[in-house]
Amino acid sequence: MNRKYLIIFLALTLVFSLTSCNSSSHDEIEEDDSRFTIKYINEKYVPQLLKDGAEYYFGNIVLKDSKEDEENIFVGVDVKVIVERENGAYYLENSNQYKEFSMSKNAKCTYATENVSVPQVLSAEDCLKAYNKEIEKKGETYAESKFFDIYVMNDEAVLLVEHILPSESVVNLESQ
Repeated sequence: MNRKYLIIFLALTLVFSLTSCNSSSHDEIEEDDSRFTIKYINEKYVPQLLKDGAEYYFGNIVLKDSKEDEENIFVGVDVKVIVERENGAYYLENSNQYKEFSMSKNAKCTYATENVSVPQVLSAEDCLKAYNKEIEKKGETYAESKFFDIYVMNDEAVLLVEHILPSESVVNLESQ
C-alpha cells in the first residue's frame, strides 16, 4: 500500500515539474502583475530578454491594429542609430530599415503622455489606445518625436520602452 502511494506521489511530482518548466519568463506575464515597474523592467526584465535571445531595435514606432483581426496589434519600427560625438552630444542616424512585428498579447510598453513626465507601464492594448489618442490630438508627425527601445522574441514585440532623449545633447544635422 505504501509503495502505491509512493509511485502516485512520484508520478504527480514528475508531471508538475515537467509542466512548470514549459514556459519562459517573458511568455506568461499576467496583466495585473504589479512587479512590472520601470525599475524592474530596466534592471531585470530587459537583461533577461537579451539573455534569452531577444532582438533589440531603437527608433520611432507606428502602432496599429490589424484590419482582419482586431485582437492583433502591429508595431512598425523606423530603425535609428544613436551616434555619440566627442563633445558628449549625439545625433540620430537613420539606418534606412523599417521593421514590422506583431505585438505579443502579453507585451508591455512604457509610455509617457504629455500630462505625465514619467512613463507608465502599460499593456499592449493600453499602449495602442494612448498612442492613438496622442496621434489624434497632435497629428501623425508627432510619432516621429517619440523614440523607443523595442525587444522582439520569435518575431513578436514583447517590450517597448520609451527612450526619452535629453534635448540639450541632440545635434541637429540639418543646421550644420
